[in-house]
Parts: sequence; C-alpha cells; structure tokens
Amino acid sequence: MNPSGVLDVPARPATADAIAAALGVTDHALCDMLLAWMDRSEVLLSIKDVASGRYVHVSEGMAALLGRPAAEVVGLSDADLMESEQWAALRAADQAAGTAFAVSTDHRLERGGQRREFRVSRQGISVGGAPRFVVGIWTEITAVRLQEAQLKRALEQIESQQRVSDSAHAEGPVETSLRDDDTGLYQRGHFEDQLRREVDLSSREHREFALVSI
Repeated sequence: MNPSGVLDVPARPATADAIAAALGVTDHALCDMLLAWMDRSEVLLSIKDVASGRYVHVSEGMAALLGRPAAEVVGLSDADLMESEQWAALRAADQAAGTAFAVSTDHRLERGGQRREFRVSRQGISVGGAPRFVVGIWTEITAVRLQEAQLKRALEQIESQQRVSDSAHAEGPVETSLRDDDTGLYQRGHFEDQLRREVDLSSREHREFALVSI
C-alpha cells in the first residue's frame, strides 16, 4: 500500500500468479473457477466497455436481472435495456470507475414491477495506459433496506407512543389511573395493553421483540 492509502496495482498480478501456482492451476483456470463461483452465488458480475457502455460479459445472474439471455446482453448498453432515469445513473458511475481505482455506489432498479436495490463495486481496467473496461460486482441489498425501513417505522411508533405517555403523565389524573396507588407502578392492564401493542407491531413488521423480566 502506498502512502496515499491506495493499494499498489502492480502487486495484484503477482498475487494472482502466486495463488495460481499454489493451486497448481493456470491463470485461465483460476479465472474460470472464479466465474463459476459467481454464477453459483448471489453476486452478479458485469464487464463493460468504458467508451461505449456496452456489455462485454455478464454472469447468468446479471443476465436474469436484465431480463435477457447472457448472449443477447453482450453488445447492448444499459440504454437498450432500461428506462433513462435508471441507466443514466449507471452510466455515470461506470465512467467514474474508468478514471478511478475503485468506486462503490448504490442503485435502485425497477425490474418486472419490483423495486430492487443493489450495491455495485466497480473497478476500471486500463489497456495501454488508457481506461478500457469497467468490472462491476453487484450485491443485492433489497432485504437490508427493507429491514432498515421497518426499524425506522418501529422507532417512530415507539417515539410516538412515548410522546403520548409523556403527555398523559403531564396531565396527571389520566396517568394516575394507570398506576397502583401504593407502589406507583403501572397496573397490570397497562402492561397487557403494551404487550398486545408490541405483538401486533411485531406481526405487522415481521420482526421479533424481547420481553425482559427483572
């Protein structure tokens, strides 16, 4: 790693050669193994020509996302496959990756009537010192975004409930009806009401909740 914190690119080919030698395979075989692994995993792969934006290679998973067989995708650009508001952002990120060491961006796509979100890590590849290709590794984060949205809504509901509780506490008479006169603790009915509310929230948001007894 150089003083600027960027990995030295020349070290990568040497590392690849060392791994291939340790495994007793050729660079070609190692590349084939990695491509086969990507096809079996949930990671999507795309390789594009920087200048034209046309696909040079896509994994089977990437082809499925684009809605075409892999052989048909090659030679096309995102402009041929998507609406303008979607492909324009992808094109800008691809061009940025062609001039930088690595770029990671999030993208939201509408495919088959379904909104899906991806984190795309891009790496530019230079040929003869000039940017020629950009490799994209696509990881779907739709479920993560859904969980984040559910958690946000749950927190907002809890905050809303707390504001109502604080307001009732400030009013006095309403609050005291919820508490035991001798101990000042909440009545059992209030506990059961809160428990039912949490169970309902958990069911609607498809999440778990914890009940701690001290």
